[in-house]
Amino acid sequence: MKILIILVLSLFSVQAFSQASMKRCTLLPMTDELNGAIANPVFIEVERKIKGSQICTYVSNSDLLHIFSRYKNNLSTHLKTPEVVRLVADKLGVGSLIRVNIKNEVGGVELEMQVYGENGSDTYFYEIESLPNDNVDEISLKVSRWINEYYKNMPYDALVLGVIGDQVTVDMPRDLPVKVGQEFVVKKLHNKKKHPLLKKIVEWDAEVIAQGAVNSISENQFLGEIRHYRNNGRIDAGDWVKMLPVKEPKTPVESAKKIEPGKLGVFSAALTMDSLATKNKTPQGSNSLSGIQAGADLNMEAWITRMYFAKVAYARSVGSVGRDSGKVDSRLGMNYSHLKVMGGYKFLPMGFFYGPQINFYGGYGSFTYDADDDSEHGYAEHRFSGFMLGVSGNVPINNQYRLYAGFEIMALPSFTDSSDKFEDKKSASSFELEFGMRYQYTSRMSFDAGMVFAARKATFDDDYKEINYRNNKLKVGASFTF
Repeated sequence: MKILIILVLSLFSVQAFSQASMKRCTLLPMTDELNGAIANPVFIEVERKIKGSQICTYVSNSDLLHIFSRYKNNLSTHLKTPEVVRLVADKLGVGSLIRVNIKNEVGGVELEMQVYGENGSDTYFYEIESLPNDNVDEISLKVSRWINEYYKNMPYDALVLGVIGDQVTVDMPRDLPVKVGQEFVVKKLHNKKKHPLLKKIVEWDAEVIAQGAVNSISENQFLGEIRHYRNNGRIDAGDWVKMLPVKEPKTPVESAKKIEPGKLGVFSAALTMDSLATKNKTPQGSNSLSGIQAGADLNMEAWITRMYFAKVAYARSVGSVGRDSGKVDSRLGMNYSHLKVMGGYKFLPMGFFYGPQINFYGGYGSFTYDADDDSEHGYAEHRFSGFMLGVSGNVPINNQYRLYAGFEIMALPSFTDSSDKFEDKKSASSFELEFGMRYQYTSRMSFDAGMVFAARKATFDDDYKEINYRNNKLKVGASFTF
């Protein structure tokens, strides 16, 4: 449980220090002096072009119309107020906010465009120009060209999302062409210099602190490995990434593609050693048995998307139990098996490549304890089954080792007894706690070791009053992504 608490705290700390990328943009409501007669169709056309070009990750402001409605009496003035701009940036999680204002002139219009940073006070881009007419297509074309110019001169290509050892996860804007093996530099921003009159950012004081290469590429991110550090530079989330030109390989070896992590799912197999204990209450008295079992665990997880997954888990172990107390005279053979079919949601605050991660899931579970028939003393095939809920998580401690933990509970489980001795169920419960560590041997394979603690119990209103099982299981195995 302590591991899960540490994991949750680390998640909040990651989000607290997150920084919106300038590549995440939105259009503020456009304003004119004609109640939107020109501004509204220009807005629609420019928004369409931004979405089509994918020059930035566009976030619509349609959910914030209630905020803009507060300032409808003088919207063009309020959109220049840092507090209003900062509020919009916080709500949408964007780093570039584009404001356009259109003023009527004799024989044309005066077109003004300003791009604000997420703090609402920094101006990254500012242009103003008189156009000879109020044609919507021409105004839209001019605004689109200014937006392209702004992004063409942006000081970085992407932002660092997380750092573990020499590995960094980097966001990858849609328009950024990246190849496996391509090199990049990491920059640390020290200061921003503003023009004394225009108050526009004219210079970024950023220092190169590291250089690395792309190892793997995901849908919106890539995983890079740092190969050189400069000036004892420390890389933090939010640092800048600038891609370097792709180098042509000199030999066939250099042109070989690197193996990327799997994109469809993961298969895990483990050998297990299980310490099993069981107790019951029968008309002949109480019995307590325990023993050691050996077996195997198999798990298959399929990624429906990067966030949603389906999972099937099967385990079986065989062995025997002997008397600790009670009236059972000889050892009983006892086998254990379980089957779980689940689906869930994967929360990935730092991206797909590495954690921290939290999974929320639910599904069907069946847990069977199959003992040699000794119904007089309350032993036969017993099964707990029903709907399960679970939460699991993992957090890296460096670029090779990862801690994981999970907890599952069964909601209103059913209980079946092949001997029909245990009847008229009063209550039943089932829970399972697992924790362990993984060693990332290659990009597609890890070695795993963990412990599982499980307890299942049922009580009854008849003469056979109670049956419970406890499992303490050691697991050693490997996982393979595909």
